Amino acid sequence: GQGEVAGDSSGNGHDAHISGATWVKQADGFSLSLDGIDDYVDCGESRDLGIVSPITIEAWVKPGRSTPDNAILFGAGMRSYLLTFFGKQACWFIAHHGGSLSNWVRGELDLDEWNHVVATFDTEKIGLWVNGRHAQIAKSVVKSYDPAGHFFIGTKGRPDLPKFKGLVDKLRVYDSALSDEQIVSHFKAEAAQYDFDPTWFQRLRMTPYYYLDRRQIV
Repeated sequence: GQGEVAGDSSGNGHDAHISGATWVKQADGFSLSLDGIDDYVDCGESRDLGIVSPITIEAWVKPGRSTPDNAILFGAGMRSYLLTFFGKQACWFIAHHGGSLSNWVRGELDLDEWNHVVATFDTEKIGLWVNGRHAQIAKSVVKSYDPAGHFFIGTKGRPDLPKFKGLVDKLRVYDSALSDEQIVSHFKAEAAQYDFDPTWFQRLRMTPYYYLDRRQIV
């Protein structure tokens, strides 16, 4: 919650270097605020982090504005794996052979609200979850990706590219594709910390349809 180092809570020692981003109090911890100008976090070499196929990136994201093109949220790049924010959507890219083969999925996020975002790749399918429900899932045209380059939160340099402005919290990276049940479980367990009403999950006695991306239940 202070300083220029974001500690690795996994215990593996992969601490990240913060450039410009600031700490903001969030529930019982702290989130990171990116100013949309030049803030970023360098999490180190992807290979050193043990990032290989398959992969899951999970985080809470609170965008403060839309963007005119892909602004980096998390990942190594368009020629590898990358989660971006474009317009009001999270976009998840998996590419191979230097980017000559790629595919992507997307999902709508709420501006100025916390969104639980989970991007998965299991070598067969590429998927994106937002607030406990599938935004999009598709058969992948690639079976693997080259985990080259550093893992960044936000964009380092590149004044020609749009930048993400907003808050990020509880970033987790897994060397497996989380199951549907795991993703929903994580969302439900953490939702109350991010302004979702946890009684939604207990008080209904009929079969509901969850529009959690709109904070509605029908």
